[in-house]
Amino acid sequence: MQDVERKKSIAEISTDTRILIQKIESSLIKEQQEIVTYNELSAVIGRDVRDVDYLLRTARKHVEKNNNVLIDVVFGQGIKLTKDYSGNLQKTTDKIRRRSKRQLSRTLRAVSEDKAVNPEELTEINTQVSILGVINEFTKPKSVKKIKGKVEAN
Repeated sequence: MQDVERKKSIAEISTDTRILIQKIESSLIKEQQEIVTYNELSAVIGRDVRDVDYLLRTARKHVEKNNNVLIDVVFGQGIKLTKDYSGNLQKTTDKIRRRSKRQLSRTLRAVSEDKAVNPEELTEINTQVSILGVINEFTKPKSVKKIKGKVEAN
């Protein structure tokens, strides 16, 4: 009988990811350490965690979801639990704004040079441009300040 190699399903978590999950949960949640360094995480899996950041990203998501916590990256050092919920959302908003603005500029430049764009596609492009324009408008610091004032008033 031949040895049939069993393929992993997508839902299976790699051994290294499981080890990282255990380390993060024990250090940040049970022991309430302030930070888990990349060196500590690398030591438990036997390789530099920065070279396999996808494993750490998966482990972070798992710990966040199963423990209802928010984990933040400390640049160049490691990861930590954070209670800065509004700051985390602000970073996300800023990133979305930058990406939408950049993509909007790139696409509009290309479309303006392309004479072969058909009317249906142009309608779809204009729809998406409008959506990105609204995102950019509502995430400007001045708009955020106005929205915050309205929220505080309620």
